[in-house]
Amino acid sequence: MKFSLGESDLVFFRTIHSMAFRQLGLSKTQVMQRSNYRELGEILGLEILGYVDMEDGMISPGTAQGDQLIFLENLARVKMVPLEDEYNRSTHDLDWHELLRLSKTLVKYKEANGLIDFTDMLNFFVQRGEVPELEVLFIDEAQDLSALQWVAVQEIIKKAKEVYVCGDDDQSIFRWAGADTDFFISLHGKASILDNSWRVPRSVQSVALDIIAEVNTRRQKVWRPRNAEGSVNWYTDLDSVPLDVGNWLLLARNVYLLKRLENHCMENGFSFTGNRFSPLKSPALAAIKAWETLRAGGSVTDEQERKMMLYRTAKILPSKMGIWHEELDKISPYEREYFIAARRRGEPLLKEPRIKISTIHGAKGGEADNVLLLTDMAYKTYQEMQSNPEDEARVFYVGVTRAKENLHIMQPMTNLYFPL
Repeated sequence: MKFSLGESDLVFFRTIHSMAFRQLGLSKTQVMQRSNYRELGEILGLEILGYVDMEDGMISPGTAQGDQLIFLENLARVKMVPLEDEYNRSTHDLDWHELLRLSKTLVKYKEANGLIDFTDMLNFFVQRGEVPELEVLFIDEAQDLSALQWVAVQEIIKKAKEVYVCGDDDQSIFRWAGADTDFFISLHGKASILDNSWRVPRSVQSVALDIIAEVNTRRQKVWRPRNAEGSVNWYTDLDSVPLDVGNWLLLARNVYLLKRLENHCMENGFSFTGNRFSPLKSPALAAIKAWETLRAGGSVTDEQERKMMLYRTAKILPSKMGIWHEELDKISPYEREYFIAARRRGEPLLKEPRIKISTIHGAKGGEADNVLLLTDMAYKTYQEMQSNPEDEARVFYVGVTRAKENLHIMQPMTNLYFPL
């Protein structure tokens, strides 16, 4: 490693939840898992898929009613507010009595099974966790910490000799998940601003500054763009976007909008991947590679041949092997046409794809030479923007500032969009 450090030297390079887990001496069997949430759902007669990020403890709101109830119950605890208060603020169409029933049943379920959840973990760390004595403490992405996480962090700060808090309130886009941006903004201490961007060119910065100027509750800061002009381009249809060259990050505000981007890339044979879907991860591609290897006179392993034959009606290899898209007849027409189009285009299907598709939240920290930003949004998101426009401005500020060279903006297709 660059600094000649081993794994044993990095025991405190952790998320806050991971730190609490370690300092409490817990095992995974003591913490609520996805299977436990599903069992809880069966008890309540609700669908609970129970997606929890095992590193940062974040619960996804999901689309199922049970997941939304779990999310709201947990949100009240990480924000350290009464459940009824959070329910009254919520835009979720949920029944209060159902939420209260879930909250009480969750407590009883954990007690009966000797389990805790990720929010309990932080509470226990604050109450009785062994706080390490640190020479220097760095807190990164601090603008995204919840009220409860700040309480846990403050316990760690008490035993640290030197503390650095790093973050950017303009990029605080997780208030919906409990991030206490106001606390971060109000922090006291010596403030230093990194006043030069090594990513964003001048033309893109201009758009970003127009967006963030709409946010009044923020720390004022001045930063210089990268010494390059870059470009900002506007489109009315995806066919006009030059996705055939260069590396790209395609961003949408809501998950359902990703399908539009995925379909466009599939229909045109562009090499892409995404958090939701990627044809390059399909086992059909491995079957095609194995077939073409045999056709060229090479050899494959028994396991490769087995996987290849899953996509073939005839279970015996022909003496003269034809082209893959005729012989591997069980590959779905959707995938088959994509792989044919990608081959014609000369896309490298076995290398890192040129294009990544993501929501803006999923791309935080990412970047690309070219960023395509959809401005449309879901009805619920649009409603929330009307009541709290500053939060949405921060989201699109993050989206715009992912661009290293060129920002490409799609004109809205509906009346529900972020105004750029």
